[in-house]
Amino acid sequence: MKLTHSQISEILSNYTSSSEGFVTLQSLIMNSLMYHEREL
Repeated sequence: MKLTHSQISEILSNYTSSSEGFVTLQSLIMNSLMYHEREL
């Protein structure tokens, strides 16, 4: 699935509109980084 720049911006905007969403976004990013690190 390929997203356009505006679609990505909209998703990030929705997550960062509240502090709880921002924490969720941080968690998703960290989990993704740790997953890829384990794959190496």
